[in-house]
Amino acid sequence: MSGILREVLALVPESKRSDPAYRQARKAACDARRNVVHLIDGNKAFEGHARDAELSLLSLNDHWSSGLDDPRRTLAHPALLALPTADEPFVTHDAHRLNGAASVTPRRATEVEASALLASARFNR
Repeated sequence: MSGILREVLALVPESKRSDPAYRQARKAACDARRNVVHLIDGNKAFEGHARDAELSLLSLNDHWSSGLDDPRRTLAHPALLALPTADEPFVTHDAHRLNGAASVTPRRATEVEASALLASARFNR
């Protein structure tokens, strides 16, 4: 969609490009690409309902260990970090679903997911 919008905006004469509608359309035509890797900590079999309050040495070591393993696993798959294509500018990956695969197929984010993540990124600037 944004590719088509950029093409249409290129047809607008210079004299009309100061119009607020043009500037708004220009923002909507953003060609930024985003590649999101989810590093969400999953539930462990030994954790109970109070996992956030359980602070034993064993559970903390396990938590830190898994927190380090996820980025390492992700970095072992350079395809996850490749720049998305212009046709699919926003893709997501789940670090917990790699299963040692040598090639990884990205999942295209839904419009709702992409909007939520972009809004979050703008809010957190």
